[in-house]
Amino acid sequence: MDGQVKVIAQVIQERRMQDRQWGGADHDDTHTHIEWLNYIHYQQNRALNKDKRRDAMIKIAALAVAALESIDRKA
Repeated sequence: MDGQVKVIAQVIQERRMQDRQWGGADHDDTHTHIEWLNYIHYQQNRALNKDKRRDAMIKIAALAVAALESIDRKA
């Protein structure tokens, strides 16, 4: 599998896990853009640890997708 396709698939898988864990769009749409940035910032701090870096970066990408989906729904 192409590297980019593999990474995007993992981001999608993480988004689906987040939706199951937190309740999907109904939950996501309660967050402000500042809260999304705070969640991403938390994962950025985790990414400083080389053992957690890859997992944190996948979570950052998935959180960014969640934030964008929420922005689009609210527009």
